[in-house]
Amino acid sequence: MKLKNSVLWIFFLTLLILFSTGVSTAIHAQENQETSGIAGELMIQQAVDLAIEKNLELKSFQESLGISRGQLTGAKVFPTNPEFTVAYFNANPLERSGQSGRVSEYSLILSQEFEIGGQRGDRTQVAQSTIDKVESEVERIKWVLVGDVLGSFYQVLMQQERLDLSSRVILLTEDLVSLTENKFAAGYAPEFEVNFAKLELQTALREKARVLNQLQVAKYSLNNLMARPWETEFEAIGDLSYQPLTFDMERLKVYAVQNRSDLKALEFAQLSARSEINLARSINTPNLRFSLIYDKEFDKDRFGAMVSLPIRLFNRNQGDIASSIATQKTAETRYSFLKFLIEKEVASSYSEVLLASKEVQLLEEGMLVPVEQNLDLVQKAYQRGEVEIIEVITAQRNFVDIRTAYLVALYNFNFAIANLQKALGGNLADIGN
Repeated sequence: MKLKNSVLWIFFLTLLILFSTGVSTAIHAQENQETSGIAGELMIQQAVDLAIEKNLELKSFQESLGISRGQLTGAKVFPTNPEFTVAYFNANPLERSGQSGRVSEYSLILSQEFEIGGQRGDRTQVAQSTIDKVESEVERIKWVLVGDVLGSFYQVLMQQERLDLSSRVILLTEDLVSLTENKFAAGYAPEFEVNFAKLELQTALREKARVLNQLQVAKYSLNNLMARPWETEFEAIGDLSYQPLTFDMERLKVYAVQNRSDLKALEFAQLSARSEINLARSINTPNLRFSLIYDKEFDKDRFGAMVSLPIRLFNRNQGDIASSIATQKTAETRYSFLKFLIEKEVASSYSEVLLASKEVQLLEEGMLVPVEQNLDLVQKAYQRGEVEIIEVITAQRNFVDIRTAYLVALYNFNFAIANLQKALGGNLADIGN
């Protein structure tokens, strides 16, 4: 019986150890996965959402809103607290009463200061305008971040497409090497054609390595915007799409002026400046101080009240008023200047979109299909011995150049669209709504 119990205990302890080891292994595996940078597939909206959620620069600006909200809370509360004063005396001889000895005298004063010039409302308006201004600035920073993420994502997509193209070229060149070797073995091609094909294969392999390096750099940049470890590996899912722009430039300028959050921030800055002017002027209205007084003097009790007002004879807050007026004028000038810059930025981005669009159309309509057909024809002609290998290499290089130019043109178009939307402060899809 004891032996049986011992065996059961050993079996139970073994299971417990195995379970603990399994849990520990799973935890370490999860930690290693998080630190080793395995992320899988990544779609464009996921990248944008991650950047908005994790980007540290955006977070720091969002947290600065707490400062402005705290200032608003302080502006709304009653600005002063009641003041209670006690005056105590213990040195008054009782001469008037004919008695000997000393008695205590004291005074109690309860005071409260009141603002009667509307200062609290002006302070509240200044604080609220500041919150609106900071929120608009945060929105602008967020939209710029989105534009940067889109640009980086398109860069990753382009490099992935170029990597696929490089792999395809390597396969084509390997087939060419095999074909030249067979032709050389059969006595239909000189040896230099075999060496020429092998040299072209090495060139294709080097090009693939270079593209792979550029892809990694693009991924590092996108990971940085998403606040992820730079080595996090992923595959971008999506296409470099093309759709001609259908909006005229003047309409886009009007939309940008109406929608840009940094321009709205300057509108709130002007409102805040006007409120600061009102506040600086309302401070000239003296605060009313009201006091209730109780005196205990000898055997007498006295009650009274007191009202006091400071006289604004010398200091009429001239400095703050002048400073606030200057701040308002500065905000107005900055608003006009930024409006000019926005219209200029929209025009420049619009021109870049049109230029990239023309390049995509040119390649799609007149070059992509012919260059691929030509490569196929030349390859077949070489197999039949009708052309030299140099013509195959030339056709293959032309194919690579045109396909690469097309991918770059698609990237330039999508990147220009992202920059245009950054300049607009909104999506092109929202303009028609």
